[in-house]
Formats: sequence, C-alpha cells, structure tokens
Amino acid sequence: MLENGPASIDRYNRQRQISVSGNLDRVPLAQAVEAVRAKVEELNMKPGYSAVFGGSARTLDEASNDFVIAVILAIAFIYMVLASQFNSFIYPLSIMTALPLSLPAGSSR
Repeated sequence: MLENGPASIDRYNRQRQISVSGNLDRVPLAQAVEAVRAKVEELNMKPGYSAVFGGSARTLDEASNDFVIAVILAIAFIYMVLASQFNSFIYPLSIMTALPLSLPAGSSR
C-alpha cells in the first residue's frame, strides 16, 4: 500500500513545524503582522498547536519591546539626574511634567 507523506519533517525546538512565508507588496510590516495575527486567531487552533512569528516579524517585535524599555530607562535616568541637581524629589517631577506641554509650541512654521 502506497501512502503520501512529506519529503522531510522540519523541526523547531523538537516540535514539528511548517513555515509559511510571503512577500509584502507596499504593505508595512507591522500592518501585515497584525493582519496575520487576526487571521490566526480566527482559526481557533486545537490545543498543542501554536503560531510563532520569525524573521523580520520577530525582529520588529523585539525592537519595539527594546524601544519601550529604553524610553522607560531614559525617563528614570533623567529623573535621577534632576533629583541630584536640585536635591529634591518634587522639582524634577514638575519639570518633567511641564516639558511635554512645551513641545507643540516649539514646532511653529
């Protein structure tokens, strides 16, 4: 009896995997990833199955997470420097909360 099967079995972290790839035609990567995530959620996969993004999508996710961490650390370091300069915990907060209010006024044409 002759049966059809895959020519090779690919594995990732000791689990079977299939790879789906595509080309983006003038579509931003973030928009394409969100569309694919929405479609994957519609599939209602059975327990034991999962969808993992790799390649550029994984790099984009890691970069956005790293950016958020960098912004939080920058705010903390700015606060510490201002607190050491003013010898106060309150003055740096007032300066840091007033700063975003001045940004729109600075960009006049």
